[in-house]
Amino acid sequence: MPPQPSSSAAAAPLSVAVEQRLAVTKPVHTDESLAELFALIESNPRLWKNDSRSFKNFRLKRRLWDRFAVHLQKRFPMLGPFTADNLRYVYSIKRRQYYDELKDKTARTKTGELEYTGRWKFFDCLSFLRVHSEPFRAAVISPMLHLEKEQLIELEEESDEALLDDGDASLIEAEESSILPDSILPT
Repeated sequence: MPPQPSSSAAAAPLSVAVEQRLAVTKPVHTDESLAELFALIESNPRLWKNDSRSFKNFRLKRRLWDRFAVHLQKRFPMLGPFTADNLRYVYSIKRRQYYDELKDKTARTKTGELEYTGRWKFFDCLSFLRVHSEPFRAAVISPMLHLEKEQLIELEEESDEALLDDGDASLIEAEESSILPDSILPT
């Protein structure tokens, strides 16, 4: 029989805390409760829009999440208990999923517009987040992606000729400034 851990004063509170945490029931979310949560978040840009004046006011944001939990508990009592931490966690997962969907299942139409081709049911509910992703996607998408095959071959041939003309294998400096954010440019 393996030895039993000794009961010390320090170990007792830890096990009680663990037991309390395990005893807490996680809420179940339905499509309707998630859609309502996303509507609440959208109506409070300070939670998601980083240029909002209150975006860095963590106390205010914490109170909003607490109010959301109370509201959802009243509206969906059979699904709870809702907590601010759980709602923030669920939102962070769905937000990440939204950006993944936007990246992986969005294509440019012939007119240059972005068009979502996926089927994720919460994509429209979180479309308010697209405000932040549109400038980034426009900056990252290269015009090379839209060139015809013949144009790509010509560019490759020109590139090969330039390498042959330049016998010292030096790096060619870009004529335009980088489109990368300043935070990741080399210093």
